[in-house]
Amino acid sequence: MRSLNAGKVTWGQLRELSSAVLHIRDHALYEAMIAAFDPKLSLVSAGGGVDAAFVGRGIGAGSLNAYRRMRSAGVLLFEKIYLQRSGEYLRSNWFYSDVFPRLGGLPFVVPAVALQRDGCALSARYFHFVDLRPVAPEQFLERALQVDWLLYEQPDSLLERAPAELFAFQQRGKYKAGFKAAVRFLETRGIGKAADLKKLETCVAGLAKKFSHGDLSPFNVCQGGEVVDWDSCGVDPLGHDLGYAVTRCMEPSDPAKLVAFFERIWRLRGHEAGRFLHDFLFSAMFFAFVYYARSNWCRASDETLAGLYRYCHDALPDDGQAATLMRGDYALELADG
Repeated sequence: MRSLNAGKVTWGQLRELSSAVLHIRDHALYEAMIAAFDPKLSLVSAGGGVDAAFVGRGIGAGSLNAYRRMRSAGVLLFEKIYLQRSGEYLRSNWFYSDVFPRLGGLPFVVPAVALQRDGCALSARYFHFVDLRPVAPEQFLERALQVDWLLYEQPDSLLERAPAELFAFQQRGKYKAGFKAAVRFLETRGIGKAADLKKLETCVAGLAKKFSHGDLSPFNVCQGGEVVDWDSCGVDPLGHDLGYAVTRCMEPSDPAKLVAFFERIWRLRGHEAGRFLHDFLFSAMFFAFVYYARSNWCRASDETLAGLYRYCHDALPDDGQAATLMRGDYALELADG
């Protein structure tokens, strides 16, 4: 513990240590490590009438890898430790302070924060504990569509106090890994270069935006109606969440069918063709390409990845005016208004 006390351990090293402690399930050591890193943080401590158990691990770069369930004064809590300067903490803090209180009447459950304790560098957030069961794979996409639509319907006033960083999808760890994998795919196969993908990214960043969850996966959309882990939420181009969600449950074989699927979703929601349809299709296909390029869940063949990229390239707006999105053997003209 001397290196911790000397301030020599980095956040990344502390995360690795938390993974090791998770295996040996030593609460005293875990709490001592955290206290050495941030002496100002006062945890709900295991022992002394508090029942505690390690209940899982995370992979987010902005929180410790170990999660605990705590029973304090008869209340079950779920503990998650954040680095205050991380993007995950910023997003989660904004969601629970500004967004969550205004999300009334939604037909899904968001576990509430029961307690928060702040130190100099770390914050411990204690949620009301929920015994979560991931939604079945065959039900996931339907549930994800429902969540995405309900968030899309939220008023723009929800975003008025959103920090500028929440508009930068480019800063998310999952996205950066996907972009890097997509560039590697394009360059190794001679299809394109980093500058080509950056041009598409710049265009997507300028499209219409709405509030999004940021990480719709079978682990975050649960059987009991819970939608959890808002650490990736933000203000994203219209198609971000669905572009990501399909990479968690669909193995694409035909990019044209994926475009048709996205368009069908748009029209089922009562929308007509127009600029926002283009924004939705273009961004959904772009994010699907980026996230499929690194997906460990659903694999896309090289041919499919190349097709996804070509669709995005063909759909690139011309100076913000009309755009043509090629689908199979026909084109759909999309103009402003």
